[in-house]
Amino acid sequence: MADETILVVAELQGNQLNPATAHAVAAAQQIAPSCTLLVVGPVTDEVLQTAASLDGVSHVHHQPAALEICTAENLALVILERFKALQASHLFMAESTWSKDLLPRIGALLGVQPLTGVVSILDAQTFIRPTYAGNALVTLRCQEGPVLATVRITAFAAVDHTDKPSPVINGPAIEATHATRLVEISQSTNERPDLRSSAIVVCGGQALEKGGDFTPIEQLADALGGAVAATRSAVDAGLASNDLQVGQTGKVVAPKLYVAVGLSGAIQHLAGMKDSGCIVAINSDPGAPIHAVADYRLVADLYEALPQWQRHLG
Repeated sequence: MADETILVVAELQGNQLNPATAHAVAAAQQIAPSCTLLVVGPVTDEVLQTAASLDGVSHVHHQPAALEICTAENLALVILERFKALQASHLFMAESTWSKDLLPRIGALLGVQPLTGVVSILDAQTFIRPTYAGNALVTLRCQEGPVLATVRITAFAAVDHTDKPSPVINGPAIEATHATRLVEISQSTNERPDLRSSAIVVCGGQALEKGGDFTPIEQLADALGGAVAATRSAVDAGLASNDLQVGQTGKVVAPKLYVAVGLSGAIQHLAGMKDSGCIVAINSDPGAPIHAVADYRLVADLYEALPQWQRHLG
């Protein structure tokens, strides 16, 4: 597989490099020893050096662009041009809301069906991804043509940074080719750990509706130093914002500790968290499906159990 040429598209988090990029590079290393990293957007030299120091990155191509034109409509064509210029065989991105918006547009321009949510790579043409809400795995083989794929960051450990950064090639600034414009990015003021990368996640379900807010979940998460998550039903009930949603239509997480509080364990939710290292379930219903996948089960009212747990945490 060493003859393959891999282009990894870096994801930005504000004007910083999103840590998810290091996971996408790790996936690329399973096909070729090195890859080219494409950084598109307004970033500093410091960010480019951080990208260049990722182990397994042979070159960093940077194409600056004004933030207002950094939309999927404008970026897809630029990324495709770089992909063709490199004569790459594979294009990888970390699975995220951003890549879910962007990669299908690149696939449509190239006439290729992208693979999404790849969790394992058998060879340069053969990939494994979940199906049926994560209840089964399907092996897919690309018979011909380039491979476009998003990879789940929970399935590939991030590569390390080296002290010998690779060369950075600065290209021309991108000009808009589409009328869409990015008007504003509102950064979350949440000081808790990022949901996708936190080692501890505390998730609340619809049972929190009884109290009318997510305060008990937030307090426990803060006491444990973890991130806050929510089920789809809790989001629909207005208890939490949808960027906290874990599940088939939300984010996929695999923390070392996942505390599921007041949630039933619907298969749509399990699809987003069942790969967690240790699952603790607190639910007053002993028949709730979440108990079947939990390592530790507590049948109790959350409004009684959580305060007691926090008292023990001090």
